[in-house]
Amino acid sequence: MAAAIPCRLLGHATYLISEAIIQQLLALQPTPISITAAIELRKIVGLVFKNESSLINIISTFPTSAEILGPDILLPLLSFALMSDCGKAVLLPDAQTVLSNPLDSNSIVVGFEAPDNTVFTTEKITAANLNSWPIAFVRELAIDPENGRFMFHDAPDEGQGIYIAYHYGFSGSIGAGTYERNWIIDSGPGLRKTGGGEILAADLDNNGITQIDDSKTYGPIASKLAIVNLVIQSDSDQRPYLCLESNWTLSTGAKLNSQLTLDGLWIGGSGADSQTDAPKEIVISGDYECVIIRNCSFDPGGPFDAAGIIEKNAAGKFLLPLILTIGGRVENLCIESSILGPVRIQNDGYVEEIYISDSIIQSVDPAVKAIDIETGRIHIDRSTIFGEVAVHRLEASEALITGLVNVTDTQNGCFRFSAAPREIDSFKSRLPHPYESYLFSEDTNHWFTSRRFGDPGFAQLSDTAPTNIARGAENGSEMGAFSNLLNPIKFDGLKNKIDEYMPFGLIPIFINKT
Repeated sequence: MAAAIPCRLLGHATYLISEAIIQQLLALQPTPISITAAIELRKIVGLVFKNESSLINIISTFPTSAEILGPDILLPLLSFALMSDCGKAVLLPDAQTVLSNPLDSNSIVVGFEAPDNTVFTTEKITAANLNSWPIAFVRELAIDPENGRFMFHDAPDEGQGIYIAYHYGFSGSIGAGTYERNWIIDSGPGLRKTGGGEILAADLDNNGITQIDDSKTYGPIASKLAIVNLVIQSDSDQRPYLCLESNWTLSTGAKLNSQLTLDGLWIGGSGADSQTDAPKEIVISGDYECVIIRNCSFDPGGPFDAAGIIEKNAAGKFLLPLILTIGGRVENLCIESSILGPVRIQNDGYVEEIYISDSIIQSVDPAVKAIDIETGRIHIDRSTIFGEVAVHRLEASEALITGLVNVTDTQNGCFRFSAAPREIDSFKSRLPHPYESYLFSEDTNHWFTSRRFGDPGFAQLSDTAPTNIARGAENGSEMGAFSNLLNPIKFDGLKNKIDEYMPFGLIPIFINKT
């Protein structure tokens, strides 16, 4: 897995001035370089400068330095002279980048869609540490790739539509993501949505497929109250963000045995002014034969800090979790390859069967259970659950649960090749027929690279995870959401190859980078 781009790499810039570049400056419009300044630049033709400051220091010694270092000449010079193999040139856009295909050869693109399509190019961008902002910088745009932040030197006009495109990393194809989903290609959607903005009730077909064809932000989202067979999906290789300003109700009304599918959607709340505000909910009400949540991310919310304060977003709003609430009758609830916040039933809600596979479910609030559905039967396969689980009947395999598990019917079901706490604060887990499972009492925080949604290593096992978990699956893989990747088995294969082909007298050292 590729690691996050460090500021050092994003800011890596080397420069080489050639005669061709000087000719470009002489032909520059509307302000070409003077003949005298061009003669001065010819003194450094063929020299490689390891960074921007060393180039500027040399130019500042020229009699014509004031002209060359002025923005009309310096910015084009930095653009023309940037060497193609340095980090800045490879990762950031140049004059050929267009918004219609922004990531064809770039890793990060920032621009304006309105009123005219413009892109911030390399000479206008600086790498920066924006952990504490604002900061002082001279370029038009500062980017902090490790923290996922950027900052304009001058605030955009109100009518300018900001456009952002970027690559991101994750440990596997779980949750909403820009990876290939072949089943979408031939699905034949009846309605399509592009361009971002509000989604009205009329934009979603009660009895058909509605597809979002881009990765833009949508909101507010209208509720649906007469669902028959509603499918809301993103296109393959797209990850749209649906921002809820209020609870999103998906109801069948008077319809019976309806079906609902959410596929490839990243959904979150608009943020809260106070962490005591009620979190946003996706409310499933009415009568459903089947509800499928596939390759979706329902934002589980920001973590609590040491003082008990929830993390805020860039706008200063509290990142409260998005809760999936079952308020109706659901015969089958299928959660596949998804990342969810708390899942619960409410009022007269009832679920007969729940199938959770290759997924991550998290409750960031210790007072809120990750899964609180004490009706029917729940199957958990190859999934990681951060938080407590309270269910009626459980069948689990390769499941990793960090909170107490309370199963009402322990005479039926099973808990095989899985892990859960034996006891926390004198409260014991109630598990059905544990078999080849790991019941622990120690702290689990260090077992994971990160427990913060949005981090590349979210829910990924760390090097300190016990072997009972790292190789505890039935097939020798790890327990939890990434069991299907077979990482321990692949690692064994790599070590065998190294043992077979490494020259005599050398000792291998294996370092997990991410």
